Amino acid sequence: MLKLNIMERDSMIIYRSFYEAIKDLDKDIKLQMYDAIFSYGLDFKEPSGLTGIAKVVWTLIKPQLDANLKKFNDGKKGGRPKKTTKKTTGLQNKKPVVIESKNHTFETQKPNVNVNVNENVNENVNKNVLKEKNNFSIENLTKKHNQIKRDFQIDSFPKLRKSKDLNKAYLTWLIYRKANSIFEVEAHLKTFIKLIKDAYTTESIILAVDHAILNSHSSIHPKDKIPEHMIYKRIPDHLNFPGT
Repeated sequence: MLKLNIMERDSMIIYRSFYEAIKDLDKDIKLQMYDAIFSYGLDFKEPSGLTGIAKVVWTLIKPQLDANLKKFNDGKKGGRPKKTTKKTTGLQNKKPVVIESKNHTFETQKPNVNVNVNENVNENVNKNVLKEKNNFSIENLTKKHNQIKRDFQIDSFPKLRKSKDLNKAYLTWLIYRKANSIFEVEAHLKTFIKLIKDAYTTESIILAVDHAILNSHSSIHPKDKIPEHMIYKRIPDHLNFPGT
């Protein structure tokens, strides 16, 4: 239990992932979980007597509550000191161009000086805005991929039509939504899988992700679906997410 400066607080953050994890439980267990979350989040009282599935779910939810309590407690102390910025030449911010390798990992490559800068200008500008605004570099996407695979045993690539581009869009979405808990990661993956089940094209989903991030939206709304006569082709490509 964290050492806090106060005995209680008037508000707390509740994530949709909590709701998704609890909503299908039996009523008695659901009541225990809601009582445990609010007692801990508002009055800092750890639940006692949880057993079975309730104890398992609590073990997964508690780290996120602890992280929020720590932020809240640090804020009461005045927060972190302001960072000092150093004057640089600007060269430190330049990064190499990156490409994907065939084994679904990422590797660096030297910039191609012969690139036609007039090709797809608008698309490139949008992509650069996304990267600069939210730091969606290949390095960060790789870190996020490795993190969810290591910490939560989730490999999103085979569940997303085995598409490198769609998997990158999913990882980009996780970074944009600051999804760090297993509940958030699973909830967003379920959203992408539902879009696949609903027969939206890969390109349409990726464009919807870019549009949502550029406009600071919290949900994804693709437009184009696979033609009805071709839907049978998507069935072998997609793997159901556990619990769907």
